[in-house]
Amino acid sequence: MDSLNKIKIGVRLTLAFMVMLAFIFILFLSVRAGLSSIDQAMHQIVQVEAKKQSFTAELDRHSQNAALLLLQIVTTPERLARVPLYAAMDLAGKQASVAFQNLQSLPWSGERAASLQNLVTLREKYLQAFTDTVDLIELGDQATLAQQYASHTEPSLHALLKGTAELAAMQQTSMAEELASVLQRMSETRSLLWILSLCALVTGPFFAWAVTRSIIRPLDHGVAAMAGMAAGDLRCQLTINGRDETAMMLMQMQKMQTSLAAMVLELRDSANQISSSAQSGQQGATDVANGVASQQLEISQIHRVVGDFVTKLHFAEKTACSAQQQSQHAASLAGRGHQLIETASREIAAIAGTIQNSADAVDVLRQRANSMRTMISAVTEIAEQTNMLALNAAIEAARAGEAGRGFAVVADEVRRLADRTSGATREIYSVIEAMDQQTSEAIFQIDQGRNEMARAVAMIGEIVDPLTQLQQGASQASVDLDLLSQNISEQVAESQAIANSVDAISQSADSNLRITQQASQDSSQLFEISLQLQKQMQRFRLS
Repeated sequence: MDSLNKIKIGVRLTLAFMVMLAFIFILFLSVRAGLSSIDQAMHQIVQVEAKKQSFTAELDRHSQNAALLLLQIVTTPERLARVPLYAAMDLAGKQASVAFQNLQSLPWSGERAASLQNLVTLREKYLQAFTDTVDLIELGDQATLAQQYASHTEPSLHALLKGTAELAAMQQTSMAEELASVLQRMSETRSLLWILSLCALVTGPFFAWAVTRSIIRPLDHGVAAMAGMAAGDLRCQLTINGRDETAMMLMQMQKMQTSLAAMVLELRDSANQISSSAQSGQQGATDVANGVASQQLEISQIHRVVGDFVTKLHFAEKTACSAQQQSQHAASLAGRGHQLIETASREIAAIAGTIQNSADAVDVLRQRANSMRTMISAVTEIAEQTNMLALNAAIEAARAGEAGRGFAVVADEVRRLADRTSGATREIYSVIEAMDQQTSEAIFQIDQGRNEMARAVAMIGEIVDPLTQLQQGASQASVDLDLLSQNISEQVAESQAIANSVDAISQSADSNLRITQQASQDSSQLFEISLQLQKQMQRFRLS
């Protein structure tokens, strides 16, 4: 076994693994070959033999069904009653033909091929006998039918059923043989698997023990040497055999022991120097920590003042934003009022135009009334003249006596008509006078309304100018407030940056304070560690 130490550990492990892999590969090939053979046999059983068994059973079932239907056809005297039996017989025959064709499409060999060929012959004889029997049934020749059925049809049917049963039995026997062969192959594969597994179980532990022992022995020797070094004994000598990795490790451990002994000597000197340096550095770190603590208090005061200033700037920013919103709202309201007043001005101007049109129409009506007054005056004069003429005619008729009585009546009627015309013209004249007075008053009222409208338009114009100025002032105020808000926002951002910087300085001061305090503690610990290091160096035993 010592000869294994001359071989590299990687090579030893590789050889051991290759042997194990060889056993596993042989085991895999053997199992794969056995499983492949079993798979082919099972495929043959499932894909071919099972189909043969199924189609044979189906052919046997349809043949027996056809035999029963044939018996019913023979024993049924009525032709109408035989029609559905013929249909069922045709269906059974078609199904049997399909099953028979499926059987012929599969591969056959040996006795089963001969049995299938014999079954083909028996089926042809049966179909011929069945056709002859059906013809005799339809002809109604009972004597010939009985002879035909007894001598040909029934024997051919029995022969067909027997051949089908024999083929089914042979197929079942063949499937049983195939299954037995598969089971035999499975048993052989299992036995081979057990043998190879046993060989692997025997050789594997042996190789593992041999390789492990060749590695563990040098490692145990190295561990013992390392335990001595850990206890402070740097004087032990290591025994090195072989040229493998463990031998190289022991050689490096020997070098490490020598270097460690030299390092311990140097550490003893360094520990003494560290002890003196740590003692002097501890006082300096304490002074720095006190100065940093004072600086941190001043920075905290600055941070608080800057924080108050930032808070006030935030409040001013909110106030400026609110004022800007109010200014924008006022500008919007002023613009809305300006639009409404302009709309009202246009509406009032339209109303003034309508009133002017009404005044013009009333003036035209007054002028036409004056024209009618002139015409009525003319009619009144005509009526007065007619009345005078009628009066003169009545006087002349009275002078004429009886001869002028009829003319006097006409003159009297004309006078009355003239009086009525004169009264009607006076009434019309009074109506026209009243209309003239009302139209004059309406024109006066319209003129006053027009003047009021003009004054209203002027007043609206006077209102529009202040609203326009208000809108412009609100817009300018909104712009100024926007600039103010932006400036305040910039001041807030800058103040926040200052606060962040002060905060960062404060954090840095805190960090410096912690660092200086930690440095002071580290100096104290370093002094204690140097003392402990001196004690630890004393426990190493050097040659």
